[in-house]
Amino acid sequence: LWKSGALNGFTRVRGPNACGVHATSLAKCPSGKHVISGGWVVGAWSGNEGQNAPDTNIPADDSTWQITTGGGMENGQCLAAIAYCAGQ
Repeated sequence: LWKSGALNGFTRVRGPNACGVHATSLAKCPSGKHVISGGWVVGAWSGNEGQNAPDTNIPADDSTWQITTGGGMENGQCLAAIAYCAGQ
């Protein structure tokens, strides 16, 4: 039977809005914590058209989650990275 270790100090961090074409948002975990998962949220939306999902949604390193907007983000749409962090 698999059993995970205890997660110490679980935290959710939101990065700044990434607005426009090929913009990047980085959500960085507090010092001493590592990213265990991540994702994104819509930070702002105006207009009726545009993409509502990032082209990139990946860990940038051990403590940072990164999203990059796509080519269809031209009409006031913004996305923000979310990092889920924990200590060991």
